Amino acid sequence: MKKVVIIGPSPTKTKGGMATVILNQLSSQPEQFGYEYEFLTSHEEGSSLTKSKVAIQSLVKLWEMDNLSLAHIHVASGASFYRKSLLSCICRLKRIPFILHIHACDFDTFYASANPLAKFWIKATLESANKIFVLSNSWKLYLKSIGLTQNVEILHNGVDTNEFSSSPSFAKTIHNFLFIGRLGQRKGTYDLITAIQHLKEQGKLDLLNFYFIGDGEIEKVKQKVNQANLKNHVHLLGWKEGKSKIHYLRNCSTIILPSYNEGLPMALIEAMACGNVVISTTVGGIPDLVEQNKNGYLITPGNIEALVNSISKVIQDQDAAHQIHLNNIKKINENYNLSLLNKKMFGTYRSIIDSNSSSVILNTSNSPF
Repeated sequence: MKKVVIIGPSPTKTKGGMATVILNQLSSQPEQFGYEYEFLTSHEEGSSLTKSKVAIQSLVKLWEMDNLSLAHIHVASGASFYRKSLLSCICRLKRIPFILHIHACDFDTFYASANPLAKFWIKATLESANKIFVLSNSWKLYLKSIGLTQNVEILHNGVDTNEFSSSPSFAKTIHNFLFIGRLGQRKGTYDLITAIQHLKEQGKLDLLNFYFIGDGEIEKVKQKVNQANLKNHVHLLGWKEGKSKIHYLRNCSTIILPSYNEGLPMALIEAMACGNVVISTTVGGIPDLVEQNKNGYLITPGNIEALVNSISKVIQDQDAAHQIHLNNIKKINENYNLSLLNKKMFGTYRSIIDSNSSSVILNTSNSPF
């Protein structure tokens, strides 16, 4: 068995798409492919002291680990990237090949806003990786635009299509809409509340229900909902996971995510696996996932009128919505199926480990000692 260390935020003590990806990875039965996993927590939610303690412990633990064939490092932007860059330094010192798996929705703005020294460090860290995983072709093109043309591979986020399956009664769910994500400006939460207000003013709200799953600015959102007198149609559910989240995915026709920036949202992939129509924005990797009118409706961020029209379109053209429902189930089964993506990932592992072993043998044979 080849030992692979997975490095990233605690999948049980943090929330969000990266934690979900890591949780899926840890349950991917690596032993069937000749690997065993060891997980190293690099971040936990909590106080600054807790975060610092966990970060330092991860550096020490990685230094003390033996017999590692590969490190798979999950990384975002900002502090997450700088923490992981130190872990990648340890990998280089110990001659452990490593993958940097970028999940950041704002990596472009993170890099663009960095000072020259920080840009040098960011790029040097990326160039030192044996492989960089990105979530979509748009992010691969972005890395190419800043000079990273080699060792970049697309690895989509995926779902267990047995767990995330569609409701047999799509027509009964047509009036139910779902938002999943951290409530706040970045995810377009307030744009959606404004759009719901407009639907009310147009007399289109009577049969509609909007369910919001997520943490974040719950009290602020609740206040806006109450001020607009929308509480009979807007339901704030808090954070949901597992079967509870799947229940809402299967009992809603449409997921709405009017975000201002994204990587490749797990929420959309999970929703499409359940047959949801997608209403979202043309940011990050979303256009790679959602084809206009075939998988849903894409708008520019902040376009309230287009958001209202997209919601209306789902209700008014239910035949089109049902066809999108079928298209999305098919697309996820064929292209975002977790078992197929795991096979691809393990194939990359094998290629890196074999290449590194050959390099070690070559270096040893050339040694004068």
